[in-house]
Amino acid sequence: MENTVFAKLQKFNLIMGGLHLIQGIMMLFLATSVIQKISEFQPTITQFYLWFNPLTQSLKLTSRERFDLPFGVLVAVFLLLSALAHALVSIPKKLNAVYTADLQKT
Repeated sequence: MENTVFAKLQKFNLIMGGLHLIQGIMMLFLATSVIQKISEFQPTITQFYLWFNPLTQSLKLTSRERFDLPFGVLVAVFLLLSALAHALVSIPKKLNAVYTADLQKT
């Protein structure tokens, strides 16, 4: 019974990994070339920190802009990482055996 469940889980992980791979590739393509609004959405990451002002002998809240975050590309990277994780727990037999054994412990 359990072998059937784990075989179905392995198949499910393969399917979901393939789906996430397709979604990641499509998102990367759309974010870089097709949909302009996705590539334009790049929020600026700002760092806030305390700076010691020697003249006033006090801490002052200071900020500086660090970089622009390419949001669409990061969404695609997240999907591709998810595809990789699904592949790692389903394709290599050794990792799948460890994954299955860990699930059996619970």
